Amino acid sequence: MVALDPPDVLAVPLAEAIAETKNVPITSDILKTARALGTCMGD
Repeated sequence: MVALDPPDVLAVPLAEAIAETKNVPITSDILKTARALGTCMGD
């Protein structure tokens, strides 16, 4: 998996990337934008 850590793009082991839950608030601008672009969030 890759991750953006400005200004670098790094390789990150998948196990490290999913090691802890990272919640995004349902009212987040990021989610609103993704939905407006047609991204399905599974809900």
